Amino acid sequence: MKSQLIAAAGVLLMAVPVAAQQNHTTQARFVPFRPLTTDFEVILGDPEVSGQPFVMRIRELPGTIIPPHSHPVDEHITVLEGTFFFAVSDTFDLSLMKELKAGSYAFAPKGSTMFGASPDGAVVQVHGVGPFHIHWRDATKSLDDAGAHEVFRFRKGDTVVGSRGGGRIQQGYASGTHIQYEVELTNGTLVMETESALRKADTAPPVSAPPQDDRDAAALRAIVAAQAAAWNAGDGTAYAKDVSPDISFTNVFGMVMYGAEAFADRHRQILATFYKGTTKRHTIRRVRLVTPDVAIVDIDNEVRGIKAMPAGIAVPLDGVLKTQLMEVFVRRGGRWWVEAYHNVETKPAN
Repeated sequence: MKSQLIAAAGVLLMAVPVAAQQNHTTQARFVPFRPLTTDFEVILGDPEVSGQPFVMRIRELPGTIIPPHSHPVDEHITVLEGTFFFAVSDTFDLSLMKELKAGSYAFAPKGSTMFGASPDGAVVQVHGVGPFHIHWRDATKSLDDAGAHEVFRFRKGDTVVGSRGGGRIQQGYASGTHIQYEVELTNGTLVMETESALRKADTAPPVSAPPQDDRDAAALRAIVAAQAAAWNAGDGTAYAKDVSPDISFTNVFGMVMYGAEAFADRHRQILATFYKGTTKRHTIRRVRLVTPDVAIVDIDNEVRGIKAMPAGIAVPLDGVLKTQLMEVFVRRGGRWWVEAYHNVETKPAN
């Protein structure tokens, strides 16, 4: 092709070159399914050409989250391998995604906002009529871009440990407040990890979690990630979206409150006053399923950019507040709710 095709493994679909396709829609074509060894493969037509039908296959790496975006043309998606989660909505809420197993089909009208995820990896086939351009809702950046050090904690080549084991960072992608990395594990497998799930290989490991249902753990991690994103957007209402109507809430100042409305009011207040403009980072230490419908999530919580605090409470010298947050989740009606939220400031050991 003469231009760049914006697509790649569903990762963040950053701009990458594609070899010219010598395909003609007037000719018969038979393309058997085979495992993809590259991010994507165009098997018919040219997605860049206006009015030309195209078909392409995309490899979604395990752990992929595709941020909100839209296309100027209709998009048809068929899952060929694995399981893909997908939603069409202006609200970036991972709980809205529909599970699409191999053989499933989804349609997204042109101009609509969509997002997706693939916890365990998948291959999807996309077809439509070009030009298949991608418009990201939020600003995007990769580790190759100028100013990347201002957005990303890690660099290319860093040795890290994440939820799927140890490996080396190959690339990083950011869209708005959502940051994830392509990591090559020690066994050569490529996966995606969110920034909050990674640590440098030479730092102390988190407390290991017992075996647990991967899908439940992924759902819980998604809620915790959405909380951090809501905080960073200054949205106290969204921060409270997944709390139970009868939640028990203890904050870092020792205040005890009950109920979803009190929880939301408190977060709207603090994000409009002394925590305004701060950024939150959630690093999950452990996810433990106590029963199939009750889970405890331990979180290393960090709030950066603090310039003021309530009267009588000192502002951290470095503007960073570190706390240990424990959330208790209960599943009701097919979804997880935060029933208890207990946040305490961490102190050096004596």
